[in-house]
Amino acid sequence: MRLLLPLAAAFLVAASTGASAIELADYVGVWRGKGTYMRQTTTESSGKLTCRLTITAKSVDRIVVNGRCAAPEGSRGFTTEITDTGGGALAGRGLSGPDTGRSSAGQLGADGFKLIGEDDKGRTLFQLTSPLSGTLEMYSGSWSDKRTETADVVLSR
Repeated sequence: MRLLLPLAAAFLVAASTGASAIELADYVGVWRGKGTYMRQTTTESSGKLTCRLTITAKSVDRIVVNGRCAAPEGSRGFTTEITDTGGGALAGRGLSGPDTGRSSAGQLGADGFKLIGEDDKGRTLFQLTSPLSGTLEMYSGSWSDKRTETADVVLSR
């Protein structure tokens, strides 16, 4: 019996920490970090960039991501609204920046979320890993017939 109580307590602690559900509200805050980008048009360029994401809650099931990333040749901002539509399903909408007006859809899961969009302008990807460790990885990309842009950034609060 003495052995069972510590084992049961350890199991309950592991189960409660391992099964943490992520909510959009967990992303709220100011995140800063560095990473790399790749751009391909008629020529290819790549390099380092610095990013800042300011994520605010607009309601229990909706956040707005205001981002700005800078590279040696310039900077670019974007604003994306993300809504939890139920059951872990997400809807994204570009409010400003290169993807203004574009829609995307995805899922929120234990590892974070991924939004994918496709329309006559091409494909988009916006992904953030789980914020529960205090660090986020952001992957973003945009692909069309004439242009490819990707970014991979690690951010902290």
